[in-house]
Amino acid sequence: MVEQLRACRVPTVRPLAQAQVDAANRLYKRIEGWRATDKALHRLRESFPGNTCLAEVLLKVAALNSLYNTNVFAVVRMAKHIVKVFERHTRAPDIEVVDEIAELPAAGEKKRRFLSFASKYCRFFVEPEQFAIYDTIALEALQFHLGPDCVRLDTSGRITYAEWLRAINVLRDSMSPKPSYVELDR
Repeated sequence: MVEQLRACRVPTVRPLAQAQVDAANRLYKRIEGWRATDKALHRLRESFPGNTCLAEVLLKVAALNSLYNTNVFAVVRMAKHIVKVFERHTRAPDIEVVDEIAELPAAGEKKRRFLSFASKYCRFFVEPEQFAIYDTIALEALQFHLGPDCVRLDTSGRITYAEWLRAINVLRDSMSPKPSYVELDR
């Protein structure tokens, strides 16, 4: 971890205190809608554990898009895209599946990248502890804790999912005990 921090040119990390993680977990327990949303998505995953049946994936995409306001307007096209991605990944998917899902092929309109949606899809419907949720709020929080130089964006201001996980893990590794991705999301 020290080498990672030196590479980021960060003099000090603003650590995330265990008390903050505990407070977030207490807050989660008090917000019924948040818990109900997570429970609904968990039940959907239990009911439809695979990612290669279009009807099942469509239900997951529609539910996630609606409950998390991910702004995927081409819900059916996204579901078809996810099925194709998972048909290529016959073994347990690695983290690159998030970037693959995020790159929804364009159908005439301007191409958009759906990294937030893709990370949430994998978090809820692939493996909760393998995939950390990415969104702009989480990016701002991570930049606060690690400094903007430690979170490497490309020339267009975008981040790859692998880079996102690398930066998240720098923060996680600075904590003891190490929080789960689910706890960090909270």
